[in-house]
Order: sequence, then C-alpha cells, then structure tokens
Amino acid sequence: MIEIYTAGASITQTQQGGYAIVIVNDGQVEELTGAGFRKTTSNRMNIAAAVAALDYLEEGSDVRVKSTSEYLVNTMTKGWARNANSDLWEMLEKAIKRHNAVAWELIKQISVSPFMAKAVTLAFQCAKAQATESDDVHEDATLYDEDGSTTSSRVMTIDIHTDGSCLGNPGKGGWAALFRAGGKERSISGGYRLSTNNRMELMAVIEALQALKTPCNVNLYTDSEYIVNTMTKGWAKNKNKDLWNVLDILCGIYKVRWVWVKGHANNEYNNMCDALARRAATENATEIDSVYEQAVNNI
Repeated sequence: MIEIYTAGASITQTQQGGYAIVIVNDGQVEELTGAGFRKTTSNRMNIAAAVAALDYLEEGSDVRVKSTSEYLVNTMTKGWARNANSDLWEMLEKAIKRHNAVAWELIKQISVSPFMAKAVTLAFQCAKAQATESDDVHEDATLYDEDGSTTSSRVMTIDIHTDGSCLGNPGKGGWAALFRAGGKERSISGGYRLSTNNRMELMAVIEALQALKTPCNVNLYTDSEYIVNTMTKGWAKNKNKDLWNVLDILCGIYKVRWVWVKGHANNEYNNMCDALARRAATENATEIDSVYEQAVNNI
C-alpha cells in the first residue's frame, strides 16, 4: 500500500496558502508541493493536497492518506457535513474513484512521524512563498468560519503554559500545554514511550501552537531555559533539529513572546502543566518518537 502524507497551510495574517505531499512507496520517498496561493484557507489547502496526491499516483493504486486535518479525515471517515468547499470535495471524490482503495488516517501529533513533520513544514514554507496562484472559488466568496460566522480581523492574545517531563531522561516522556484566553482555560497532553526531557519540552510548545485555530498573539510560558534561550539568545540548535525546524515554521505564523518561569515553584499554571506532563509519561506513554528512536537504534 502506498502511504501519502498530506498537509495544507494558510498564513493567518495574509491568507496566503500552500500544500505539500510526501509519498512513501516501497521504500522510495517523493515530495510534491503546491505554492503561492494568494488568498485561501487551511481547510481548502488540506483538501487540495489530497486531490493532488491522488491525481498524481498511478491509477488503480491502494492508498493510505495520512493528514493532521480533522476536517479532511473526519469528513471522509465520519461523514462530517460538506457545507463549504463543495468544488474541492467534488474533485476529491473523482480522484478517489481512480484508485482501487483509499484509506484515511488522522495524525494527531506531527512529531510522531518524520514524513508528516516534513509535509507540514513544506506546506508552511509554500504558504509563505510568493503568492501568484489564484484560488478562484475562495477569492470570489465571503470567508466564513466553520460555525458560519464571518472571519474577524481582530487578533486576540492567548497565554500558553507548557511543560515536558521524562522519566529517566531518556525514558518515558510526556508533554502538556494549558491555554488561557477570555476567561476560559483548556489543556492538552500526550505521552511517548521513549524520548528526552528537551524533546518533550519542544513537543509541548509545538503541539500547543499547532492546536491554535485562529490568528493570535501568544505569550508562551515555559520553565525550559533550553527553549527560551535558544529562541531569544540564539543558543545553537545542534540537537533536535527536526523539532526546531517545525517550531521555526510555526513561529513564522504566530507572534510569540517567550517568558521563562521557574519550575517546581509557586507558578500555579506551570505546576498544573508539570502534573499533566508527568501523568502522560506515567499513564499514557504510547506514542512513538520515531526520530529519536531511530537515532538511538543507529548508535
């Protein structure tokens, strides 16, 4: 079965978009991109990536499409309503009919797969490229959010607290992020069977920024001097380059103010993140940090 990793991106400040595809077939890896759409949305770029990938493959293939887009995957597997982007959904259905079988898989964390991370990184790079292509359908329509309301140009500020944990370092790892905005709070977390503390700190930040759905400015609080000093003082990125590459792309989309806080002290939200990260490492360390494990196995 051919595996294709697809990603779409739209720069929130300009609505420029792009998409990228990584195709893995019998050990061979191929990359495809679509760049420079001057006004579009992330959802449209995610569908466009899947269409382009399926159109590119030889007819009659068995394919598994992997994407970080819940919008794309859940529409195809759970019957989410297709109230918007009907032109692209029609194109996707035609592309699917060219093949013997097409399966869909949601990748919730881009860092679990180097191919998914590569696709996402390329998609954002394409979105930031010179915008010359026209997404005619979108440019001719009013931009609506998924709840039906028109998109606001107001940019909000959100506070994000992150922390990473590793039992043994290296060992079972966990990360957590806490979001605070408009008087509301929510948290996310995840665990890995083998990683390091620094990688968990980085993954916490990456997953937090990846979870943002609207244009915003970010105050990011972390007890990791490794992250804060690298981002503000130019510390060398000699290790964990795969994660730094993804973080650099995300920081090109959101305006991030980095704030170091003392760990295991009297910061309520840092302590909450620490507890969530430790719990993830202890009780939910199921994800695979494939880049790290591969590096360990090659030693």
